[in-house]
Amino acid sequence: PSSPSSSPSSLQYFTLSPVPYLRNYLLKLEQQQQDRTHHPHHHHDHDHDHDDQSEGEGKMFKEIMADMHSPQLLRALTRSGTWLRDRDNPKLSDILKVEVMREWLATSDTASKRELQRLLEPVLCRLAKLYLTQAKNTNNRAKAFDPVANFHLGNGAVLHRINWHANLEDSGLEQSCGIMVNYLYDSSSEAREVRQKAYTCHGHISVGQQVEELDATHNTKWRPTSSL
Repeated sequence: PSSPSSSPSSLQYFTLSPVPYLRNYLLKLEQQQQDRTHHPHHHHDHDHDHDDQSEGEGKMFKEIMADMHSPQLLRALTRSGTWLRDRDNPKLSDILKVEVMREWLATSDTASKRELQRLLEPVLCRLAKLYLTQAKNTNNRAKAFDPVANFHLGNGAVLHRINWHANLEDSGLEQSCGIMVNYLYDSSSEAREVRQKAYTCHGHISVGQQVEELDATHNTKWRPTSSL
């Protein structure tokens, strides 16, 4: 599921891996938030752990979506010519339609592209981080829901970098909004075994600096992972 490469100087190996269920997860999470808003007292008493997990994901999702609905980003979407049913409070399901993503990817205004990338990329990458680190396998809450992530993390890799515009084929937009991920493998078997045990026993996910800093992407340190 991934394409490996290596860095001889540091003896590290990187993959370029897909995120096959990211978009579906985000759309499902948005729908769950809407359902909670309309039915605030509806609970699944038989599975409190699942409710707690869902509420935690939902809270983080709402915080990220607040940036998605910032006036600056909405203006940038408008300037790019993107069609949205509700320009003041657009749904993620509208923004992430393949044909809509194609619109703002195809805009010919270079300044608008740069502004849209500056504002939209960190939001999408934070949503990807939410999915990769918080969505869990329903049969084993220590494991990531994403099968590709679970494979690499279970082999001692680091969730090193989240890359926007890595796969702009229709399939890439449909599955993951164009996002792909670098997983890092150390040549040291000892380091891999330590991370592997931390993940398989405790669900701990090791992340790289770029992924770690995604939660603070409103600051001036944010550097785009791609160039439009």
